[in-house]
Amino acid sequence: MGLSTTRRALCISAPLCLAAFFDESRDDAGMSTAESFLRVNFSSVTMTHRATHALRLFLMTTHANIEELFRRDSVPTKMPERVRAFISIDIEDQGLLTRISHIQSQIDWRAAKIKLVEIQNIHITLRFLGDTSLSRIEEIRSRLCDIALSPFAVRIEGVGAFPSVRRPNVIWVGVAENRDRINQIKSAIDQRLAELGYSLDRRFHPHATIARVRAVHDRERVVSNLESLRNESVGTMVVTCFRMKKSTLTPSGPIYDTLWSIPEQ
Repeated sequence: MGLSTTRRALCISAPLCLAAFFDESRDDAGMSTAESFLRVNFSSVTMTHRATHALRLFLMTTHANIEELFRRDSVPTKMPERVRAFISIDIEDQGLLTRISHIQSQIDWRAAKIKLVEIQNIHITLRFLGDTSLSRIEEIRSRLCDIALSPFAVRIEGVGAFPSVRRPNVIWVGVAENRDRINQIKSAIDQRLAELGYSLDRRFHPHATIARVRAVHDRERVVSNLESLRNESVGTMVVTCFRMKKSTLTPSGPIYDTLWSIPEQ
């Protein structure tokens, strides 16, 4: 689409403003950018004879430079694709997820503004990486692929909150059995990530987030509610792998996709 008369009027004070004379003829089939500039319709623009001559001379003597300029600028610079990434152990057992959903329903939403985690997104985070290039994610894969993981059972049990039940930001279900096995996997991951320049996590408490607290309306009621759920049992699951996950944020909530698993599934 050509520039409007208003746009041209704003530009005529600068006789050599190329944008002011970008003609519709550029859209003609097979016409190059520089050729379209050389066909500028000067009769439709109020210009002095001297300015017109100067512009034509400029365009003719710099034809190659203009073509090269627009050819270079028209090629988009491809930025490395990046994703929001984390490493996790997924909870996929439908019986456990049904139980977690039941626990979510017992959280007192009248005492606090609560955002429940979508049941298909429940997982145990081993390491949050944040915005990461796909090339780095493949590099991480090559570093972690030698981590030995034989299947083991863990029991999911108990409800708690971070940083505390009196000041809850995150509500979670914990790991009550074989926590040391998860800690070993976490340690192996962190050691290899440190070789790539990542810092070590200072503290790690295996858990699966089930809700986030946006605001507390009645603190004592929240404390009482969470205390009543302290010993809730979810069930036992078998851990067979850990996964690199991609998180895509959407208006309706995050969508998690698996990029790769170790061991491969």
